[in-house]
Amino acid sequence: GIRYAVKRFGDGFLLSGWGKDATDKARNCSECGECMTRCPYELPIPELIKANLKWLDERLNQPT
Repeated sequence: GIRYAVKRFGDGFLLSGWGKDATDKARNCSECGECMTRCPYELPIPELIKANLKWLDERLNQPT
């Protein structure tokens, strides 16, 4: 997931490519629940997206 990639490659990973695309898509989540109907593990995907974005925003807003 995005947390693993950021921890492994650093915050710059989010500036382009897969990292930026994934973050942009996550920020545009409408919480429609369609993803949950396709998930074989019955994960609460919208809640997981929110939690990951919260983690990411807190990480990016930390003083360096």
